[in-house]
This record gives sequence, C-alpha cells and structure tokens, in this order.
Amino acid sequence: MSKRKQWNEEDMGKALEAVKKSEATVSKAAKQFNVPRKRKRKSVQRKNLNDKKKEKERQKKKERKDREKLVERA
Repeated sequence: MSKRKQWNEEDMGKALEAVKKSEATVSKAAKQFNVPRKRKRKSVQRKNLNDKKKEKERQKKKERKDREKLVERA
C-alpha cells in the first residue's frame, strides 16, 4: 500500500473554495479536506494565475473599446 494519501476532486474543490473565501489557509484546508498540501498549493497558484490572466484580458478588451469610442468621436 502506498504511503500517499488518497484524495478526490470533490475534496480538492472544497479545499480550493475554503482558501478562496479566506475561510482557511492552504495548510489548514489541506488538512481539513484530506488533500496534499503541496498539490493544494499548486492548485491555488494555478487558479490565481488564471484569474490574473483573465483580469488582464478583460482590461485589454476594455481599453480597446475605449480607444474605438475615441476614434468614433473624432
């Protein structure tokens, strides 16, 4: 039998939500939902990177629309 703990996607999702809502730290959420702390941290980092990327894309889109409005007015 492997020394690795078994976890499932549902538990990982619950742990991510707890961290996202600031209800728990990564370490506490990992322990509470029985998911590996390192794996949890990687998931959180990936989620944060994706959120930042989406926000950057939204900002670029807004700037592009603003430029188009300025051109239309001129």
